[in-house]
Amino acid sequence: MPLWLFGGFGMLVMVLSTRSRGGLIAVTLVLLISVLFYLFSLGSKLTRLQKLGVLAAFIVFAVLSLFSVQIDTLGQRFEGIQLKTDSEVRNAYALATLDAARTFWPWGSGMGSFEAVFPRFQPLQTPGYVPHAHNDYPQLLMELGAAAVLIAGMVCALLVLQVLSLWRAIHSARRMTAEVTLRSFAGLGALALLLHSWVEFNMHIPALAITAAFLAGTFIKPLGKQPASSVKTPRARSVEPDAQSVGD
Repeated sequence: MPLWLFGGFGMLVMVLSTRSRGGLIAVTLVLLISVLFYLFSLGSKLTRLQKLGVLAAFIVFAVLSLFSVQIDTLGQRFEGIQLKTDSEVRNAYALATLDAARTFWPWGSGMGSFEAVFPRFQPLQTPGYVPHAHNDYPQLLMELGAAAVLIAGMVCALLVLQVLSLWRAIHSARRMTAEVTLRSFAGLGALALLLHSWVEFNMHIPALAITAAFLAGTFIKPLGKQPASSVKTPRARSVEPDAQSVGD
């Protein structure tokens, strides 16, 4: 447990050190969901007071992580004027990318062609060099066209089917099994990247893309044979007639 806590603390500090606003928002949201899910997975093993203690420990954990980085520099990233300006620029990137996607529909401009094609559609008020759209989804639509819609639809279908499968496994076992819990946390890890990809290009960073692919594969992989419910149905007991009843 101390090693897991140390590893989690180190990863949270690294996320804070990047000063990525979208990353911080996505990670904070997913961490909160993970803590609530962890409490749910424990069920009645903890009392209400113990669950409140876990939430308090999570808050202390987050505060200590904040104090381990330069809070002033991090706070400047969330200043109103800079946040508004950066948001407007990235929205302009996304809208221009969607305009390019309509132009190249349905075949797309080709994988990896964004950097060469985007200058034709780039708004005048944005900076000169734009290697990525800062939003993976419009860029995927621009480069792959209708194939992007097909791929996204298949992924969404797999995710929905797996959520239903996990829910059935919980209902069948009447508890959170270790495999279901592991799959759920892997899915939450992939969710953090999917959320952050609305404002960044994580899918084009190999380290992040490989990690997210591993987590998504762990989540989507079909479940193994689930144990039957712990409630056993009583078996009928065979009763042999005694000698007296036979004689009667």
